[in-house]
Amino acid sequence: MTLHLVTFCSHQPFLHLFHKCKLRLDIILLPEARRFLQNWDERVRPLPDNFELIDLAEATRRAKAGRYQAAMAHNISDYMDLLKLKLPLVLVMHTSLSSRILEERSSIDPDSYRQEFASLVHRTGGQMVFVTQTKRADWQLEGPVIVAGIDPDDYPLYSGELPRLLRVTNHLKQRGGILGYSKHRSICGDVAIDVVGDNPGLKGAQPASSWDNLKHYYQTRRAFLHTAIPLMEDGFNLAVMEAMATGMPIISTANPTSPIIDGHNGYISDDLVRLKEDVAALMADTALAKRLGLAARDTVKQHFHFSRFAAQWQELLETLIQG
Repeated sequence: MTLHLVTFCSHQPFLHLFHKCKLRLDIILLPEARRFLQNWDERVRPLPDNFELIDLAEATRRAKAGRYQAAMAHNISDYMDLLKLKLPLVLVMHTSLSSRILEERSSIDPDSYRQEFASLVHRTGGQMVFVTQTKRADWQLEGPVIVAGIDPDDYPLYSGELPRLLRVTNHLKQRGGILGYSKHRSICGDVAIDVVGDNPGLKGAQPASSWDNLKHYYQTRRAFLHTAIPLMEDGFNLAVMEAMATGMPIISTANPTSPIIDGHNGYISDDLVRLKEDVAALMADTALAKRLGLAARDTVKQHFHFSRFAAQWQELLETLIQG
């Protein structure tokens, strides 16, 4: 069953995961600057054949004509706007409440906000879906967890010939209390690192010029660095999974949700001095990096394969539509 969904342009790498699912996806572009990456950027991901870019007026016309089976929101603003289309509605919970409060320097009471949030979604018939167990636990709300999935066949095999670290993230300095920027700096030391993404004020950082260019970073850099703060963010994200799928070893600060097993598919520790030594060992030994990277690739195949993601979303959407 091929489904036809509508969503706003948000979390573009996440949306791109649906390019091999049994659905068509209309993506609403916004003429006004309401959010980061509000309009599809071909440098981030190419537009799949089963996606179409439209405006809100066209989405409204198509909804009234019965073209859609469901709508997908990525934040409460999306959710409120999509309610007007009178469709079964999924709200994807991409972030934890704790990280939002810290990032926005908010003084809201978390418990009161959770209750109000849940009440709104419940009385409007929405379905919350959390991208990780950490996000659901932090929100303390009900809804299934569907973790992102990767198809390793979509990525070139790791070569790791450049003795450089890699990090793929946006706003690393601005979100330093969530992404662990101080730990990032301590671990890097004097080792060269490429920070890929939108990072104003971070010297040398730049976005990838295309998805192929991003894959080239994964393929050629020696190891990937991840330093997210536990409870604020998971021990993995889509970039970590993509690096692992390529066959790249991961250097990570300790996090209970990390898929990294120390010395097996990368190195993980809260001892930053030791992690610096691990980085040095990888910079000096391509064969070691390749051995750990192959295990990282196997981890993705076993625990984060795209087939699981696709099946879980198909089942959830069909259940939602059937009422």
